[in-house]
Amino acid sequence: MDLSTAYPSAASARRGFALIDRQHVLIVDEIVPKARLSSVVWQMHTAAHVGLGNATAALIFPAQSDSAESPRFYVRVIDPALGTLSLRSTAPSDPQGQNPNTCIAKLVFRLQEVAQPVRLAVLLSRDPNASETFELPFPLRGPLSDWV
Repeated sequence: MDLSTAYPSAASARRGFALIDRQHVLIVDEIVPKARLSSVVWQMHTAAHVGLGNATAALIFPAQSDSAESPRFYVRVIDPALGTLSLRSTAPSDPQGQNPNTCIAKLVFRLQEVAQPVRLAVLLSRDPNASETFELPFPLRGPLSDWV
């Protein structure tokens, strides 16, 4: 998807999605800034309880019944290798009267001072091992323009 018109401070902003082995989702953002950007932020809202690692997070949802195990979903930032995930408030500041977003968490990955093209790749999976060891298939390691 070409998102460039939504981001006027970027020369281009593109996003790609890939379903891998019918069990993992890869989200890739490629951003080319027009000039130095103070930050680039990737974020995701969730109603799950969030357990944070450095570049990983476990999203734990309420069990569907007393005997069921709580469903879990894992998020891992693959590119860039540096950086950490954090949690931020979803409470709106203005105007008054908005939904307070109670019980909603915002998972955030922030890059500071971005002057060069950047690729943000985030893997989402139900497999806990994928959050630590998953290797992207070769075609998905390249730029979005090379994806088929």
